[in-house]
Amino acid sequence: MKEIRKKEIIGDLFMSGEIILWSLFPLLLVNSLHILPPIFFAGASNIVAGCIILLSLAVFRRSSLYFPKKAIPPAIIGASLVLLIFFPLVFISGQHIPAGDTAILLQMEVFFSFLIFGIFGLETIHLKRLIGAVIILLGTTTILFQGFSGELSKWNIILIGATAIAPLANYYQKQAALLVSPLLYTGYRSFIGGIILLSGSLLFEVSPKEVTLSHHALLLIVINGILAFGISKWFWLESIRRIGVIKAISYGAATPACTLIFAFLFFHETVTIQQVIGLIAVIIGVPLIMTPVKIHTFVGMSVSGDGIGKKMGFPTLNLRTEKHPPKGVFTVQVQINKKSYRGIMHSGPRPTLTKKEHRTEIHLFDFSQDVKKETKVEVEIIKKIRNIRSFRNRDALKKQIIKDVAKAKTE
Repeated sequence: MKEIRKKEIIGDLFMSGEIILWSLFPLLLVNSLHILPPIFFAGASNIVAGCIILLSLAVFRRSSLYFPKKAIPPAIIGASLVLLIFFPLVFISGQHIPAGDTAILLQMEVFFSFLIFGIFGLETIHLKRLIGAVIILLGTTTILFQGFSGELSKWNIILIGATAIAPLANYYQKQAALLVSPLLYTGYRSFIGGIILLSGSLLFEVSPKEVTLSHHALLLIVINGILAFGISKWFWLESIRRIGVIKAISYGAATPACTLIFAFLFFHETVTIQQVIGLIAVIIGVPLIMTPVKIHTFVGMSVSGDGIGKKMGFPTLNLRTEKHPPKGVFTVQVQINKKSYRGIMHSGPRPTLTKKEHRTEIHLFDFSQDVKKETKVEVEIIKKIRNIRSFRNRDALKKQIIKDVAKAKTE
């Protein structure tokens, strides 16, 4: 249990750093207006970030730049969604919207995260967090409709469209970050994606002869590349490896406050009533979203099983409990003799084996010991993987168990 708490604390610290650095992005974006074409700015900033990260890994850390094949599919999907859709839409719209408005509207990502992840069951959604997301949605609406005047800005709509893409991109980026170093992933994503964006800009957005790189423009590119696209995104990926995507995005809802403070202190940007309403909504919504959700725990005593799991290559720990845990297949954290282990639990009947009685069985990862009968076992349910299903035979069941275990190990 302590390992999970420690992991979450580290993830929260990375998110705190990400919030501060990412809050600078809307300010840099607005200040690039009339200086650099938006896609050109995005591409150049990403190339700077990628070069610095990859050179740092190779020269200072002397790390291998090898990218595992298993990480390539989710990396390509996640990077494509971010670089080819999210960033272009944000850069194009963000140059026409005040920095404070941009920071607040980007929080629509929270709402879309709850909506998309809830529909597809990618993450668990709880009522208090849902209420928090709705409050943030209402706050951003004041910006979208310019104080409920009914006037819609096309740039606001484009920016919100970008936030609808971000949650799905973050999901795939999380899968990639579990298979490869987040820093290495960020480096490749930024460098390769930056080249694609810059090439697209020079082909369709602006002629190379029309690009003037003044000292001010170069400074914006370098600062944005190092802080907002480099270190900030590294912190983001380190964070989502340790905490859920929804929690990380929700935690980042504090970003607008930092942006508004920086905009006021360094750029003398006045704060509007719409921004105040939006910020208040964020301040109220974030604590609700971050409210700890009660974790389902129970205690069982080890008993003898029928050995079917062991024959299939997945030995299980069988438990007797006072009350049956919820039905389904879950990722769990188990404590036996004061030692903690990660595993996957089946709770309920076993229809494929024509066994109707409720059984609580846990397959522990990296565990090969024999547990004595009547040993006390403490179980913490982390996340539900799927419902109980009937398969046509044991081979089909085994294939599904392999998938379940692989998925549980990435949670």
